[in-house]
Parts: sequence; structure tokens; C-alpha cells
Amino acid sequence: MKRFYWPIMALTTVLLLAACGNTAGTSDETRKDKETEGHALLREMASPEGILPTPKPTNTQLDRLREQGVRLAGDLFDHCDVADENMVFAPLSAYMTLETLAAIGGEEEKNLFRQQMGEEMRFTDYDADVRALRGILKDVSTLRYHANLIASDEFSLNQTAMTELMAPGGPTCYQADFSDIKVAENNINALVKEQTNGLVEEVFQDTLKPETYLVLLDNLFFASDWSKPFRAAGDQSFHGTKGTVQIPFMARTALSEYAADEKGVYLGLGYEDDAMQMVIYMPADGDLTRALKEEIFRHPKTTYMEVHLDMPIFRVENKLDFKQYMAKSAFAPYLETFHCTLVDPPRTDFVGNIFQVAVMDVNEKGTRAASSTVATVEKTAAPMDPVQVTLDKPFAYALFYGRLPLYVGVFRHPTP
Repeated sequence: MKRFYWPIMALTTVLLLAACGNTAGTSDETRKDKETEGHALLREMASPEGILPTPKPTNTQLDRLREQGVRLAGDLFDHCDVADENMVFAPLSAYMTLETLAAIGGEEEKNLFRQQMGEEMRFTDYDADVRALRGILKDVSTLRYHANLIASDEFSLNQTAMTELMAPGGPTCYQADFSDIKVAENNINALVKEQTNGLVEEVFQDTLKPETYLVLLDNLFFASDWSKPFRAAGDQSFHGTKGTVQIPFMARTALSEYAADEKGVYLGLGYEDDAMQMVIYMPADGDLTRALKEEIFRHPKTTYMEVHLDMPIFRVENKLDFKQYMAKSAFAPYLETFHCTLVDPPRTDFVGNIFQVAVMDVNEKGTRAASSTVATVEKTAAPMDPVQVTLDKPFAYALFYGRLPLYVGVFRHPTP
């Protein structure tokens, strides 16, 4: 029975997430009431009359979205990776948030988006792709997806721009009172928690600035059981980047997609939702960068065969600040000058925050994953015997819907 000890697992999942915030009141008693009510205070804006269903994506659009997801996953890993720590993020959620920022910006912002993404199409084509992707995510039974925009009622909104933004496949839009920033922050956190089924509990911790007047929140939650469950396999050795430790493992023997060569081993693990798949790649040389940026997206020719798999039970949770990526890309001007056309009259301000909170929870029963991508615009200031595979070393992981990468990350060492 062949054994492999150099594992790497890839899990890629699209996250687009939306969260909202409302505020009001100044007294402690009023604030307590409003915090208890949570996001129910948000005032949802009516959608345009006669709105049509979101169009279904074409194969060409799906291919483009996959390409953009893979490209952005590599860029974010290069610029946002925290050395020697575990990692998970949702590249397509980040992509949709960046596209929405460009959509509410001026022509300069749209051109910068096209420049960063390859200048292959008109901005309206990129926008159509994102709207189609949102339609896909809302139709998947194991996903809960929400894209929201919260606008402060401090400024009037450009009705033409709002109508275009809220067309089929656009975000749900709210207006809120940001005069009590703590209440606004609590309302945003409450919406995030609800839309991610409690997996992401908050995105702000006294960090929402009073200068904020627009918040984009894309929230995605995934939950599905394995097509065949694992069993608890007791504590086993994991040879992580911080040394060897004993941690809980799980095991199963099941038909799985399998491929192997001198570079590593590739596995595809199915869920009860057969459109979803976890990909595991174990590099022979332990190169997590190659594994995450290339191998988990390669989809080699595989064979369905009996595989006995031992792998860690793990949970990864992190917050990634995308500002470093922005600063080294065509989006750099956003951080200093952002022309917002959503308000009336238009304003020239800056993107204050852009980050993502993501969680990946893998156990014997199945997988739960969630992410919330946040961007804020602020007023200027600043068949044979089973093959044995043991995942006992650092690995990359990715969760796919079809061939679309939803979540991506690396597991370097156990956390307490």
C-alpha cells in the first residue's frame, strides 16, 4: 500500500459578501435598544420597477470568471500572505467587491479596473460577468450569498447611478444614519453574522471611522456534508512549519478523484452537493506557493479509485488586509483619490478600508466556510487496494463550485 507524506490541500471558494449598518440615537438607553434591534434598522431602498431576473451566465462568462479568480488568488497570496501562518480567502468575493467599487466610481476608476484585469473588455462586460456570477451563487442550495451596499443618509444619492447599480444582479442597497458610528458598526456586524450563519461574527471592532459614508459588504456562506463521511481517527502527527505536533485526524476509504506524478498527489473530494468539490494537492517538495498558485487550479486527468485518506480536522480563520495588494496594483490611486459618482453631487474622497474576514471549518461530517469582504469609502482625511494518503504536513486548500474557485488557503500548523 503506497503512502504519501508530503501533503498540500487546496480549497477555493467564491465569496461575495454583503453587510450593512444603521445607526441613530445618542443616549446609552437608546443605543442599547438600537444595538439589540441590530440591522433591522437599516432602510432598504426599493428596487427599480419592472426589474428582470438575473441572466444566466454563458460558458464564455464562466471561463472568464474562473480566469479572473485564479489570477486574483495568486495576486492576493503574493501580497497578503502572512508568513508561517494559516490562511483562507475568497478570491471571487474580492473580485466582485473591486468591480462594485469601480462601478460606483468615475471613468478613471473603471479604466483602472480594466487595466488591472487585463483591459480585454469594456467595463460593462466585466459588470455583466459579475452580475451573472451573483445569480449563480444565489441559485446554489448549499450557499447563502448576499451583496449589499450601505450609504450614509448624510448625502443625497444620484438616482440614475442607483438605478443602474440596482439592476439585475446588483447589490441590495440601504441607507443608514452613521451619526452614531458605534451603533452603525454594531448593525453592520449583526448583518454579517446573520448572513454568514454566525461563522463570521464581526468585521469591525471599533474600527469603523466616523468619516465613512459608503460600505460595501459581500457575504458568502457554504455548508455541505461529504458525499461519504469520515470517521474520527484519533491524534496523529502533523509535521507543520512550527514543528511536529499531535492533532485530531479523520479518516475514510472512498472512491475519489486521484492523480499523482513526481511533483505531487492530487485528490478531489465530493460533497452531497455534487457541484461542489474540495481539491487537495500534496506537493512532493512542500512548495505551498506552487501548490496554491498553480496546482490546485490545474485539474489534471484523474482516475476514480479507492483512496484511504487520513487528514487533519481543522479550522482556519483570518482577516486579510487587501491594502498592500491595492498599493502595488493599478488600484493604488483608489487609496488616495476615489471619485464617487453614487452621491449627488459627486465627491472626490478615498477608499479607507478593503479587507476580508474568512473562516474554513473542516470536520468528519463536512465543511462550513464563510467570508465577508468589506470596502469603505471615506471622506478625505486619509480500483485496486486503496491508495493511502496522509495529510501530515503543511498544505494548500481550495473549494470549487464547478471550476470556479471560491475559497483558497494554506494550513501551515495547528492553532490552539
